Amino acid sequence: MELIIGTGTVVEASRDTMPATGTPGWATDGDPASSIPATDFPASHYNMTVAEMVQVILDAGLTLDRTNWGQLSAAIQKMIASPYGGTIFTPVQQGGGPNQTTDKVNLGQDSTYEGLLRLSIDGVDHGTLLSGAYLATITGTTGDLPGMGLWFQAASQRPAFTYQDATRLPKIIDLAMNTDVQTLQSNQSSFQTAQTNTNATLSADISQCVSGVYGVSTASGDRQGKGLYQAGGSARPTFVYNNGTTDVYSALAYYADVTTVQVNLTSFQTTQTNTNATLSADISNCVSGVYGVTTSDGDRQGKGLYQSGGSGRPTFVYNNGTTNVFEEIAITADITTVQSNLTSFQTSQANQNSTFATEIASRVGTNTTNDGVNSPITYLGHNNASGAPFVISSLAGSYRIIPSRPGAGFNSISNMSTDSSGNIILVDSSGKPSSYSPTSTGTIAANGNISGGWWVKTGNILRQCLKITSTTVSGTIEITFPTAYADVPTVSAEWADLDGNSAWCNVLVQNGAPVISATEVTLWARALGGGGALADSAGWGWITVEGPVAN
Repeated sequence: MELIIGTGTVVEASRDTMPATGTPGWATDGDPASSIPATDFPASHYNMTVAEMVQVILDAGLTLDRTNWGQLSAAIQKMIASPYGGTIFTPVQQGGGPNQTTDKVNLGQDSTYEGLLRLSIDGVDHGTLLSGAYLATITGTTGDLPGMGLWFQAASQRPAFTYQDATRLPKIIDLAMNTDVQTLQSNQSSFQTAQTNTNATLSADISQCVSGVYGVSTASGDRQGKGLYQAGGSARPTFVYNNGTTDVYSALAYYADVTTVQVNLTSFQTTQTNTNATLSADISNCVSGVYGVTTSDGDRQGKGLYQSGGSGRPTFVYNNGTTNVFEEIAITADITTVQSNLTSFQTSQANQNSTFATEIASRVGTNTTNDGVNSPITYLGHNNASGAPFVISSLAGSYRIIPSRPGAGFNSISNMSTDSSGNIILVDSSGKPSSYSPTSTGTIAANGNISGGWWVKTGNILRQCLKITSTTVSGTIEITFPTAYADVPTVSAEWADLDGNSAWCNVLVQNGAPVISATEVTLWARALGGGGALADSAGWGWITVEGPVAN
């Protein structure tokens, strides 16, 4: 297939296209006797017919070959077969293949069990086909995988099931046969008999043991006993338990150990009785360290009172529950000095308070409490980075102060912010919000038949003013917008003919629709030539394009 190769051909941009107006009809050889002329086949109709065939070949990914007159057929075959992974479409045949009878095969969904395929051959029902996915997720279980096949495996002499895992690798699972189950049942019966005998033996042994958990209260932190044995090192019976982290070995005392302790205790008691009598006489002359102590109030027992050689002051000692605390006690000379300093400070403070009162009287007042309408300001400052004053309120937090001084009949601004698009949002004292979009501008560089221009963007509305130059008398001018729009924009055009003729330019209309999109437009430039005849115009002009953009 190939386009025309001969004298008088033109490039694609100059080819004849179908007229925008006129009534479509059918061709005729004509009838001279009835004054019916033969149909005149225009080049535009030939171009349309050839373009239709060429487009099929190109859409199939083929390259036009003037020596190959079968490309249209090959393109259709390829486009039909491509969705099935081939290059030539071959339909599935029913019967008649190698080792097959010539039967009609019907394959469809089972009418009783939705999701299963049912097979019939020449009208004879052969039941459902094995589905690898039927009821796979009927219980709501996630992660089910479809089965791929079921066959008898020669190596294991067992039926095998195959499925594809999540990584698309095949997996094979051997299935048990009845003989496998019978063997397992026999082994289980034998094990149960042996276990019954073992249990009887263990039960007899256990009956003579001491329980390690009898009487244990886990809620009280009791631990299970693990063992009781005679330790070779200490020569004493040893009790073993686990404290939750490690095993603990506790040696137990013999009766002889207790007897020895009793003898020592008797001797100690006699000595302690004598010591107590001595201490009692000494204590009778001491001040109690607990008299008047109220433990519920957090009082602490006094432990001592002595003269410190370092500070030269009496020192009181008590324990705060963790360590001993040594507190020095003031003497009369300390009180006299403090009183003198206090009198001097009071005089100085009275003078300072008078100064503060004068300064405070000139400051801005603020609420002391939140009265439901106004709340107190706890801080007033100036932000060096932004240059704006700010206040901190316990109710509203930190916020900047924006001066607003409206004239009579106008509302003041109560808040100013920006949204995610950069628009400025102003809210006045009536609660009405107003949005103001930022504006940006720039120039447009020359590119193709665009020789320059400028743009302005307000919010998401973009206006592009393009200077267009066309030195070829073609009539149609294709323009790609430097910046694409989110939707079809509005277009207006002004045009001047190079020969000074009266001219105009508008959007080209083909088949009843303007040739315009969100990315480009085609203009039609016309001029009034000599004698008032219309002609395509070469020249220059401006077009203005305006519409919304994505960002």
